[in-house]
Amino acid sequence: MSEAWLRGPIEGVPAELMPIAHSLVDALEEIEVVLDLDAGQLWSRPAGAASVGFHLRHIPGALDRLLTYAGGAQLDEDQLAYLRSEAEPGDPPLEAPPLVDGVRRGVEAALDVLRATDPDTLLEPREVGRKRIPSTVQGLLFHAAEHTRRHAGQVIVTERVVRRAVAPAPAASLPADALEAALDAWEDAGLRGLCGEGRVEVAVDVLRSRGVSVVRPTDPRSSTG
Repeated sequence: MSEAWLRGPIEGVPAELMPIAHSLVDALEEIEVVLDLDAGQLWSRPAGAASVGFHLRHIPGALDRLLTYAGGAQLDEDQLAYLRSEAEPGDPPLEAPPLVDGVRRGVEAALDVLRATDPDTLLEPREVGRKRIPSTVQGLLFHAAEHTRRHAGQVIVTERVVRRAVAPAPAASLPADALEAALDAWEDAGLRGLCGEGRVEVAVDVLRSRGVSVVRPTDPRSSTG
């Protein structure tokens, strides 16, 4: 499947906001690789990094908060409570399908906001947080997309680690600086226009350059069984 921006316009989204919509759709499709992770993998924190589960809870929560600010409102108590709970697995721990579905609902809600946004309002001033930091409708919508893509990148790289693609050391002993360098390389590769697989290869190369032995796992999505 080609990336969203190569598939043409998304129905109802103004042309001025189409890159934001495409970026959100790409992020959603990229994180679906985690659907078969078990709860242990989903909530593990290799080298102290944030878990895949955290990113999957944080993405829709952050989208909701940014869109609230873009609409000219401030956060309510439910939104603040969700923010405080994003790193909690739950009891029993939340599993991947409902978490991915939460991201999907968040992206769909964001697309609806884009469809309803008048391009003439993009430069209208908005305020962020209790400190009322100045921004604009355009700034908040753009940040919603780039913030989502960054966390999608962290999901993809961390997913590879927790599948024990790194050998012989267990994922938990992966040096924190190596993981952070791989995440930065993944994001930079996206800015340079590489596809999802190409971005993963760049991240893997960075890990190898740091002396980490990486064994490419079989991609479950390629199975014909």
